[in-house]
Amino acid sequence: MSLGHTCEAITVSKHGVLECRAQREDGTWETTLFNLNKYIGNDNGRLAWDGRLFATEAQNVRFHVEDGDPNRHAILRASLETEDGMMNESELDLNQRIQNHGGTLEYV
Repeated sequence: MSLGHTCEAITVSKHGVLECRAQREDGTWETTLFNLNKYIGNDNGRLAWDGRLFATEAQNVRFHVEDGDPNRHAILRASLETEDGMMNESELDLNQRIQNHGGTLEYV
């Protein structure tokens, strides 16, 4: 199930660690941590899947779920440095690759 639909109280630290309460299949909730740095990197100022350590170069890391949207997009935003030294604002929908499986978050 998607992160945006099955998790609540989601936060992302400046170190790139996502913390949330993830719903289990029986309806109970599990507090879980997920290190986004293992899966997201900086690709010339853009947040990119299959990279690493985005948070080491990111500024103003923040997260929100778009509640009014039926897809409940789980949006990670940050400012990242480009190859020419400029700062670029970037976002990534974590629902694309992070799923909740029984209260445990997994990269798919």
